[in-house]
Amino acid sequence: MAYNKKAVLAANTEAIRVVLRLEKEHRPATEAEKRILRGYQGFGGLKCVLNRTDTPADIRYWSKSEQELFAPTQQLKQMIYREAVDAHTAKRYWESIKASVLTSFYTDRRIVSAISDALATSGVTLKRCLDPSSGMGAFAETFAKQVGIVDALEKDLLTARISQALHPYGEGNIF
Repeated sequence: MAYNKKAVLAANTEAIRVVLRLEKEHRPATEAEKRILRGYQGFGGLKCVLNRTDTPADIRYWSKSEQELFAPTQQLKQMIYREAVDAHTAKRYWESIKASVLTSFYTDRRIVSAISDALATSGVTLKRCLDPSSGMGAFAETFAKQVGIVDALEKDLLTARISQALHPYGEGNIF
């Protein structure tokens, strides 16, 4: 299946909408909300978020091939600034999204399972695991079942918030 930027942007926007609501309401995600959060794919490859979107006239700076992403990108930015708990947090979230365009690519769960299976069949016993770039938690989820503790870190602020909503601190041995 081909990478569909518009569909990824829409799924990411919905996940961000949910996590911003959770932050405002100070509550954990429901199962229905977790399904939406699991649709988040990050902004790796979505360089459209780097373009100007402050006014409708900014579309003139966009390449023809990306102009269909102008409106959803503009709506995403506006939603973040409108729904975040404060303006400072909104700015940090938007800057974090922009900073992740070149690095936010998540490992397929099938690959994670293959690594886990290979370690198990080789007789390697893990007691603790560090996932220094946890993304949506594929490694953390998989290895939390096998080891005592998984320390999961994520530098992208929104990805970290979404992952935290999916895996509350300490749940399933993920910290």
